[in-house]
Amino acid sequence: MMTYTAVITTVICLVAAGVNWLPEASHAYLYGFLFFALSVTHQGVRLARKTYVVDLAEGNQRTTYVTVSNTIMGVLLLVVGVISALLSQLAIPVALLFFAFISLLAAITSRTMKSV
Repeated sequence: MMTYTAVITTVICLVAAGVNWLPEASHAYLYGFLFFALSVTHQGVRLARKTYVVDLAEGNQRTTYVTVSNTIMGVLLLVVGVISALLSQLAIPVALLFFAFISLLAAITSRTMKSV
């Protein structure tokens, strides 16, 4: 599940980066659709991560695993947010390509996770 959503997110970010070369009139509708699709895949990734962490832990470890997982995700979101903000100063498509790269890394990494 996580692999598929990460791949879909990669494709959405690549398409969004490529929208820059389309005529201006079609941008608003396409960006609206891409934002909606990205929101759906983001929720899918969040749900898959939480389900995986809860299934991975046993007994009293669940609380610890969820706490550590949420903390790590918060720190990663802050770091990626700062990097993407800096990249967006160059150009928005550059930031979107960065998101596509991170999503591709997530897809590759999720393939190595053990099944629970």
